[in-house]
Amino acid sequence: MEFFLETKELSVGYGKKPLIEKINISVEKGEILTVIGPNGAGKSTILKSIAKQLKKVSGEVFVDSEEIEKIKEKELAKKLAFVSTDKIHQDMMSCEEVVCMGRYPHTGRFGHLSAKDKEKVKSALQLVDAIDIRYNDYMKVSDGQKQKVRIAMAICQEPDLIILDEPTSFLDIKHKIEVLEILKNMARTQTSVVMSLHELELVRLISDKVLCVDGGKIVRYAKCEEVFQGDFIDTLYHVKSGSFNSKISTVFMKKQEGVPKVFVIAGNGTGVSVFHQLSQQGIPFAAGILQENDLDAYFAKQMTDYVVCCPAFECATQKEGEKAMELLRQCEKVIVTTPLFGTTNRENEKMILEAGKIGLKVEYVTS
Repeated sequence: MEFFLETKELSVGYGKKPLIEKINISVEKGEILTVIGPNGAGKSTILKSIAKQLKKVSGEVFVDSEEIEKIKEKELAKKLAFVSTDKIHQDMMSCEEVVCMGRYPHTGRFGHLSAKDKEKVKSALQLVDAIDIRYNDYMKVSDGQKQKVRIAMAICQEPDLIILDEPTSFLDIKHKIEVLEILKNMARTQTSVVMSLHELELVRLISDKVLCVDGGKIVRYAKCEEVFQGDFIDTLYHVKSGSFNSKISTVFMKKQEGVPKVFVIAGNGTGVSVFHQLSQQGIPFAAGILQENDLDAYFAKQMTDYVVCCPAFECATQKEGEKAMELLRQCEKVIVTTPLFGTTNRENEKMILEAGKIGLKVEYVTS
């Protein structure tokens, strides 16, 4: 199999001192590789070294089966584009003029842009939703807008490989998603994408493979789904207070301690917002009876130790009902988030009746 980007025993760092050694990756055309790891792990150093922005310590980098050092700069610029988080100081230039710089590898010796080049620039600005700032002074737009302009500059370069260091930094959620959609569409046209991301939920949405860096070494290089298994992410990021749930790609704070004060009767994902509110307010809570495959069960288990569940698609047993009832009687209040009860959750109806009998306040929170 031929790879468009390949590294062999690559060591990167500053000067002659290696920061990370034995980097061996291979990226096919149209494949998306994401680099993740704690702050300071060396993600940017790896990307800059691969993109020839930083001199490698040792090893080899191949682009389109050719050693990168042997590719002439203008030819390399046609094959590879690099988008950095480093601030570019382009005084007295409009955003459009900055994007135009991405076309220079395709122009003649004098750098004049043809009608086709100008159309490529306009198209790139439209793709990143920056056409409305095309004439604005680049140095006077926001950091998020600068980021979009830099991505547009790389897009109109029409590279076979685009390397991006935290491309979603400074962007709001709308533009984060739009940038990832652009990168995914580029991959569909056989452009290889290598980037670093901090937002783990986004990593899972877009990546084919993931390179995990920590402690000066590569700790895992695998398909995306293999990385998001078990508690590996917690280990990679040294999470000790709280957790990252790999099943739903969500970060959770430390569980509330103490005897539960509120019992939440939920189901079908209706309890998630209530769980978050109680946790944010520092109120210990219990939840049940939830089916194991319910979204509420996933969230509740990450936020409290007091969760009663029954197997998916089955009715709660008498034992599970008694356990839930015992927890309910310890609480000061009951919150009900689901308006409907079927044959598999009749025990929950019984608990609401029991709460009324013993004088607990029952609050219905439904959307």
